[in-house]
Amino acid sequence: MKRIIIYLLAVTAIMACTQPEIDVVHNRVSSDVSLSVGFESNNTRIQLDQTGKSVWNVNVTVSVFYNSEENQEWKFQGATGDRVGTILPTNQAVTSNIDGNIVVVYPYDADTKYYAQDNTVKTTVAQHQQYAEESYGSGGNILVTQGTNDNLSLKNVYGWLKVSLTGDGQIVKSIILSGNNGEQLAGDIVINAESAAAEFYPTDTPIKTLHLNSASGVKLTANPTSFYIGVVPQIFERGVTIEIEDISGEKMVKSTSNTVVINRRHILPMQAVEFKPESGTLHHTLESISGTWHLTEWRGTKPSFDIYMSIDDAYGVTLWQRFTSREWERYDSTASFTNNTISGTYSDGTPWSTSYSVTINVDTMTWIDTSDSTDISVYTRSELPEGISATPTTVTRSGNSERFL
Repeated sequence: MKRIIIYLLAVTAIMACTQPEIDVVHNRVSSDVSLSVGFESNNTRIQLDQTGKSVWNVNVTVSVFYNSEENQEWKFQGATGDRVGTILPTNQAVTSNIDGNIVVVYPYDADTKYYAQDNTVKTTVAQHQQYAEESYGSGGNILVTQGTNDNLSLKNVYGWLKVSLTGDGQIVKSIILSGNNGEQLAGDIVINAESAAAEFYPTDTPIKTLHLNSASGVKLTANPTSFYIGVVPQIFERGVTIEIEDISGEKMVKSTSNTVVINRRHILPMQAVEFKPESGTLHHTLESISGTWHLTEWRGTKPSFDIYMSIDDAYGVTLWQRFTSREWERYDSTASFTNNTISGTYSDGTPWSTSYSVTINVDTMTWIDTSDSTDISVYTRSELPEGISATPTTVTRSGNSERFL
């Protein structure tokens, strides 16, 4: 079976001046170079190594478009620390020589598309990324390459904002990044397969925040801890804002009005900041999350089902869900909301399956399952679709249907 050899292109860490606010990197990397290849046990992603270069992790899979627009899943075959590795198809056998057009996209996503006519890849930038020590984690990068032989070099699509925090034992659970001019930060993107240049696909409902989450939390010390947030390259003309939250719900917000530039395969560091939650951190109230919401992302992808939710300021939550049926199901609940955590009980006395940690940013609301940090639901303010009544009525439920909450 013919193998494709994959090289990774270097991500060079560019050191910026240590200014009180996020500074702009003026340096440029002269050329792409080969990356080392390595792994971290029990992870399936590509990450940065100690020299600031991208390295492989065990069991990584990629999308391969081999002489067609068919998305095939291929798996990395190398060993820990390999500088050059091979990938092989997981389900198909390729017996012919690799002598045609090949496009490879990391990570594998069954919904990723390749369009040969204009040589572009369409895929999705996840709103939620996972923390990894001294690296970017799951969701923190997309890589792409195109070639006509079996020696290929993956190129990074993202740049990174490197947030450095110090503290005195506080445990950080999340960092939220937003642009001060409402820039889009997640959603569908179109990537040039040859150059790795990317731009967001036009949408009426852009996602304007990125969330870097840690399932177990990250303990801060007097020595700076680095947090890497992968960003589609762009210019933030009015600067950016970061909101840091610890496991107790205490928050600190840092913002700069200076222009911030994120370049492809560059790391933009900000000066280390001591985590000092604002006195009397304002927690969200039930009133602040009231309104009508539509589920637009679940576990990092666009859901295949439909969920709408209405929250009123009298602790009433109405859920509409539609899975395999065309018919909507409706459930009424009474909720409690304390310290940014919501839980509830259905009108028939059945409690919700779990409670959720809630964050809100203008028109986007994120719920994270308190017992499973990978269960992340992102809701966007919306109107109810035609045919759904907003007036509370008797709960209706089909016999075998599972409730979303």
